[in-house]
Amino acid sequence: MGCRRRARRGRRCWGRRWGAARGLSAPRQAEEVRERLMLSQALEAARCWEEGVLSCAADGDVGAVLGLGCAVSEGGPLAWLERRGPEEVARRARAWVARGAVELAPPALLAAWPARG
Repeated sequence: MGCRRRARRGRRCWGRRWGAARGLSAPRQAEEVRERLMLSQALEAARCWEEGVLSCAADGDVGAVLGLGCAVSEGGPLAWLERRGPEEVARRARAWVARGAVELAPPALLAAWPARG
């Protein structure tokens, strides 16, 4: 059965589509999507904390898990950011900005994160 017949029934064919042509495998692309999603949630939560919208990190984590559907296994976006380390998160965000994702520019708060704890 060809790729087109499967696509008509609502399934997607990975093999000959754009991902394989660009040299990406399905698991690698899924990991990139997951990282970009977690980065965007963590950076937005950090911006909310920087602007004074959040009084503590736990408020942001609970609100993101219950309200936005953030991954429960990660503990919330600010817990994920703390676990990965602000330096690493800022480095990955800058790498995504270099690839064209300007919405993932790291906030200034990440540079002073260890001081605020």
